[in-house]
Amino acid sequence: MKARVTLATLLALGLLVSCAPEPQPSSEVSHSEPSTSQSIPTPTSDPTSEPTSEPASEPTSEPTSEPTSQPTSEPTSEPTSDPTSEPTSEPTSDPTSEPSSEPSSEPSSEISSDPGSDPSSDISSEPPSSSVEDLSGPKDAAIAELRAYKSADLYRDEQKRELALAIDAGVDAINAATSQEEIATALANAKAAIDAILTDAQLTEMYTLVNISFDIYQIARWADYGAKLFARAVMPDGEAPEYPLTFVEWTSYAGQFPQGATKIQFLRYSADETALWESTDEFAFDKTVLNMALDLSDGQRIVPFVEPGRLFMNIKKAVQGDASWENFAIAFHKSADGDNRANDVFEVFAPTNGKFAMPKKEGYDSFKLLRIPVLAQGEVMSWDLFLDGAHAWGWMENYLAFDAEKPYFVVTEVNAGAFTGAFYHFDDAFDVTINNTTPTLGDVMANVDSLEDLEPGTEVALMAIPNDGYEVDSCTINGTPKAFVNDLLSFVVSSDMTIEISFKEIPTSIRTLTIDFSGSTGIITGP
Repeated sequence: MKARVTLATLLALGLLVSCAPEPQPSSEVSHSEPSTSQSIPTPTSDPTSEPTSEPASEPTSEPTSEPTSQPTSEPTSEPTSDPTSEPTSEPTSDPTSEPSSEPSSEPSSEISSDPGSDPSSDISSEPPSSSVEDLSGPKDAAIAELRAYKSADLYRDEQKRELALAIDAGVDAINAATSQEEIATALANAKAAIDAILTDAQLTEMYTLVNISFDIYQIARWADYGAKLFARAVMPDGEAPEYPLTFVEWTSYAGQFPQGATKIQFLRYSADETALWESTDEFAFDKTVLNMALDLSDGQRIVPFVEPGRLFMNIKKAVQGDASWENFAIAFHKSADGDNRANDVFEVFAPTNGKFAMPKKEGYDSFKLLRIPVLAQGEVMSWDLFLDGAHAWGWMENYLAFDAEKPYFVVTEVNAGAFTGAFYHFDDAFDVTINNTTPTLGDVMANVDSLEDLEPGTEVALMAIPNDGYEVDSCTINGTPKAFVNDLLSFVVSSDMTIEISFKEIPTSIRTLTIDFSGSTGIITGP
């Protein structure tokens, strides 16, 4: 009758092996009867019977997962009940697949007193320990930290709803985490999402209005038919409010704009503001640059003043009142030509607003500004035409090189028909300081509301107001003497300027008269 190999039997065998002394390995395979210390005594019953764990008659190629009395990967024959059969047919005395190379006294490395050597084996002297980490504590701590991260009192109603959704999403992500590293990542991501929600204080600051001004070149068409101009603010919270722009003078418009805007767009509405006639692209807005120049000469698109290759000019100082009867011209020049003007190229324009913009001529690095009468039909501008005596109305005496960093040229002075000017940044601004050294004798007033942050080219007029019996004594601008004429003085802002002014008493003339009454007629003499 065939016996069944039970789990208890195998456990007992394992204990026998673990208690057996380890013999010294032999240099050659013995064909004698194996001893009990060299092999596992197998039961006389048929080992092919099904044990309680795995069939012993089917050893796997991975002996570590299925302990058996036959550790070889491919036994040469069906195991028998005789443990003393030849090793070639019953490898009970050698656990290796190649017994000729290194025989072992142990029949199997898997049947051992160390159950940890094979985590997947069901044959073990003690139950395996659980490897699942308990994350309930870290998850609870992370969720508590997330809920306390920001107070809902910091937010407006709409942002409170966003905050609640962000917290819920963070809690779900934390609960779904399978390790402490994933918990930390979920918590950090949830905090970042909350940080992106604007608080009431942030929204208040973002929508705080600041004063802005624009020089809009080629404005005539945009201002036609009573059109109204607006600036649209693109805000970080997705809103896009619109703000009206008010005409100031020439091409200048001013208005208010939220300092937290990221982009600005210009809109042209009908006079009754019911129809949007035109709009421009969106341009980046920088709250530190509140004075901007824009070019509308390219149709419906506004070109930012920083566009490379364009020349922007402020020639209000050179324009004589209504300039409809005169033109201006730019003579583009190559500095390599020196004083040779033969290769100069002219561009004629007729400003009606004191400012203009045009593309620079490629390959030319300097220019002269000329003021000329309106050309007759068919006349082509040239130096010969300008210098013929009838067209030389005013010009820059010297060529001025373009400034790659400063695209804005401002005429600051006109003296006997000659222009003086310099290049600036559009956001350059200067202060004028007036020091009245005799304030008890008189005062000074200016034609501008503020003498701070004035753009280059701004014309300032000062009026001296001396007390009765007093007059202006002296005046200097940055150390250069200047004279008031009929108590008026005008100048163009080109840098920070300091004005020193003083008043004095009007001197009284004293005359001495001598009356001679010695004769019949009196004689009065005196100086």
